Amino acid sequence: PFLNGLSNPSQYPFLKSWMDYDPCIFAAQINCPLLILSGENDIQVPVSEGELLHNCNPASQNIVIPGMGHMLKKSVKLRVLALQHYGNAELPVIHELPETIEAFIESN
Repeated sequence: PFLNGLSNPSQYPFLKSWMDYDPCIFAAQINCPLLILSGENDIQVPVSEGELLHNCNPASQNIVIPGMGHMLKKSVKLRVLALQHYGNAELPVIHELPETIEAFIESN
């Protein structure tokens, strides 16, 4: 019941399978440039998760994009308002995202 608001029940087995993996183990094994991106206003994955992943591979680059939400668009921290951005195809991707990715690729 708790997950009903997050996804379709047919997706539960797939979502549950994620719990079998520890992202830290995988991040630690990466030996090429690794970019970890977080959105300052992401209501699903807090910035602290990106920091934890970065600690697993200190050679990674951990960047927090100001104002970015989970849908990679400009968002707000207030959950009720942030949810309005979900599924809104009219909102553009926050401009800092492609700029940040491009800078990372060019520097590596």
